[in-house]
Amino acid sequence: MEHPEVERFKLWPSLMDRKAFTSIVDPDVDIDHILPKQADEGFVNKSVLAHEYLKDAIRKHVIFGGVFDEHQFEMIFEALKNGLAIVSIELEGGDDPQTIFETLNSRGVELSPGDLMRNFIFQRAKGMGQLGGSLHVDKLYEQHWLPLDRPFWTQVASRGRQSSARLDWLLTDHFSMNIGSLVSIENLYDSYRRWILSERPFPSVVPELEAISASAEVEERLFEQHKDDPLGDFGRFTHAFEVSTVMPLVLYLATEADLRERLLDALSVLKSYILRRDICRLTTKNYNKLFVGIVPKLRETPSDQVEVLIANLSERGSDIDRWPDDEEWHTAWMDDNQYSGARRNRLNYLFEIIEEKLRNDRNEDIEIKLALTIEHIMPQKWKET
Repeated sequence: MEHPEVERFKLWPSLMDRKAFTSIVDPDVDIDHILPKQADEGFVNKSVLAHEYLKDAIRKHVIFGGVFDEHQFEMIFEALKNGLAIVSIELEGGDDPQTIFETLNSRGVELSPGDLMRNFIFQRAKGMGQLGGSLHVDKLYEQHWLPLDRPFWTQVASRGRQSSARLDWLLTDHFSMNIGSLVSIENLYDSYRRWILSERPFPSVVPELEAISASAEVEERLFEQHKDDPLGDFGRFTHAFEVSTVMPLVLYLATEADLRERLLDALSVLKSYILRRDICRLTTKNYNKLFVGIVPKLRETPSDQVEVLIANLSERGSDIDRWPDDEEWHTAWMDDNQYSGARRNRLNYLFEIIEEKLRNDRNEDIEIKLALTIEHIMPQKWKET
């Protein structure tokens, strides 16, 4: 071996798993000495959990009543020695390793769109050579995709009747924003792969990964829903009003449009449009096409994009996409029954905003941390009504 410290491990997992993998094989190994320092994941690695599970399963199989059964242990050893097959696949010049990878995994645990896209991107980056003794691809992974391997992005989020990992929703929104068209999460990988190979929108995988990282920074704030952050508060708003279809447009406004201090104005425009239509009980069925369809129009406009956004939403006259005026909104707010079980999250959001606007310097600053529910609404002067 040319480099025994490294090559004795035979196989290197991705950066997320390397420290755990080497500590299982050799607890005394100094991985930071032989490889670039690994990021501290801050959680128990799945390979560690798998190793602990396997050890526990073996213990249960060979120890009965506190007594070790050597015969059972020998049977396990023989099974692993003779029954475990390791396959080496050597590719020729015309073979596509990504296609072979997908085929081999098709009979096991189904790969998510995020898994497929990650492998597709880094498979194309494998020939980028080294930088300071380290692989370029490892540096790219550590900078751009390692943050997306955190548990935050594997958490399941629901949109309508669909549930998937946050990472899959991020990549769907990111791709929809880029092409200005609808993308289903089921067809995400196939559509993205065709787009990259046919359109070649990026000169290399570096700007491709940089674009995904920029979208991830925005969408993480939308998912975290911090009230003091304009994007976080908009995430609270979209969750309450169930309008995740606006996310590709928000990604564009927060990244490519580069609105800076005017981003809050653009988000306020979208809030007004969605809120007014909701109070007036107008349909949301056209939102998926409407919002993503605005992105190409904004890209084509070099002028003030906030004003273009306002003009685009204002010029619509059909019930499926018009922006209600003050009179229509006031009439609906005062006369229509807004309180029902399905609308409680929306009313919670609205009443909390109204409460905050009614406070002054003499009021105690109380932060509502729990998800309160609306049980009854009592007018302050109920005896006079």
